[in-house]
Amino acid sequence: MTKKLICLACLFFSVFAWSQQKIEVQNIIKESGITTFNSQSLILIDFWATWCAPCLPATEQLQVYQSQLKNKVYMVAMSYEQDYQIKNFLKKHQIDLA
Repeated sequence: MTKKLICLACLFFSVFAWSQQKIEVQNIIKESGITTFNSQSLILIDFWATWCAPCLPATEQLQVYQSQLKNKVYMVAMSYEQDYQIKNFLKKHQIDLA
């Protein structure tokens, strides 16, 4: 199951990366509370938004996977929203991904 998830994430990211403009990270709101980046061979980027209802349970599941695969994959939650929106959201919802 884990290999299928990782392969699916890689496929999604590669299709997304080739079809979009360059993505730049403006600010890092929070580092991962589960693991540190130790040159894992795979980085999974989760695009989410504070207003997205399905994003919260999906992020919770990604935290479970991050805990199980902390030496193999590094997961990053990325949003296009303003810093203050994300910080307010994180006060209400504990998210341990970077």
